[in-house]
Amino acid sequence: MTAMTQYDVVANPFPRSRERQPLLVVLQSDVLARSLDTVVVAPLEFAASSSFADRLNPHVVVDGETFVVMTQEAVAVRKAVLGATRGSVASERDRIAAALDLLFIGF
Repeated sequence: MTAMTQYDVVANPFPRSRERQPLLVVLQSDVLARSLDTVVVAPLEFAASSSFADRLNPHVVVDGETFVVMTQEAVAVRKAVLGATRGSVASERDRIAAALDLLFIGF
């Protein structure tokens, strides 16, 4: 397994949600990601599948496809189940951080 960094995108390894949410984005700080067996991720869902709350679910583009970050579905998973990185959405760092602030702080 390659080292993951914050905002890396990986394939969703979970069959039950993979069709609707084919990718996951790493939300956890790099400092913690190096020292823990788990990493906090949020699923990326196809933007065209529904309507979403703009601030809570920012849009990101991966391989030319538009997704939304499902921050309210963030979960810790074992790093061992995740495969290689498929890209990064670090360019959307500020919008993703703002969505997490809304989720956890309320503004």
